[in-house]
Amino acid sequence: MTEDLVELIRGGDVKAPMCDEFKKMILGSNFAARNSESMLDYKLNVRRKLLKFNDQSIGDDDTLGSLKDRRMAAAKSLFGKVGDGTNIEAPFFCTWGCTTFIGKDVYINRNAPVQIGSRVLLGPGVSICTDTHELDAQARVRSGMGSHAKPITIGDDCWIGGGVFILAGVTIGNGSTVAAGAVVTTDVAENTLVGGVPAKFIKKTDGSKASVPFQKFSASVALREGCETNGV
Repeated sequence: MTEDLVELIRGGDVKAPMCDEFKKMILGSNFAARNSESMLDYKLNVRRKLLKFNDQSIGDDDTLGSLKDRRMAAAKSLFGKVGDGTNIEAPFFCTWGCTTFIGKDVYINRNAPVQIGSRVLLGPGVSICTDTHELDAQARVRSGMGSHAKPITIGDDCWIGGGVFILAGVTIGNGSTVAAGAVVTTDVAENTLVGGVPAKFIKKTDGSKASVPFQKFSASVALREGCETNGV
C-alpha cells in the first residue's frame, strides 16, 4: 500500500521531489526535509506558487469567473491532481501540494484556516465549511447577520468520501475515513471510520478496539453557512 502511494504521487500532474527523504515522508518513516536540497527548493517554489494563488488583485477587466480561473490555474500547478469543477477560495496554504489529490467538484471555502495533511483523498462534492453563525436568531440580528469562522484540520492519510460536509471547527485525525454523504459536526479520532448525518463512529480502521467513549461523536447542531455549492 505504501509503495502504491509513491507510485500515485509519482504519477501526479506535478513533478514531486522524489529524493530519499521525500520517499521516507510518504512511507511514514522519520524524515528531515532540511537534509534534502531538492525538498527545500521544492518547498520554496510551492510558496512562490501560493503567492500567485493568493494574489487577490482585481483588474478592470476581471470577472468572478476570470479570478477563479486564475486561482485554479495556480492550484493545478500545486496539487498532485485537481478534478474538474473544483473551486478553492483564497487564501489557501499548504507545504508540499504534490501529495494532495482532489476529486471533481470539490469546494474549499475561505476565511478560517484549512489544513489538509499528506496523502489525503477528497472525493467529488466535498464541502469544507469554515463559516458559521450564531444559533440564536436575535443574536444573529444583533451581529448584523455576520458570521464567524473556525479552522478545519484534516490529518494525514485520510479519505473523505464524496458529498461529505465538514463543518466549522472540526479536526479529523490521521488515518481516518469519512463515508460518502456524511455531515461531520465534531472531531473524529485517528484511524476511525465515521458516517451518517450527523457523522457517528462506525469502527476503528487499524484493527484496535475503541479506547475512548464514542458518544463524543454524537450530534451537535449542524451549521452549514459558508458551504457554497456553486458548481458542486
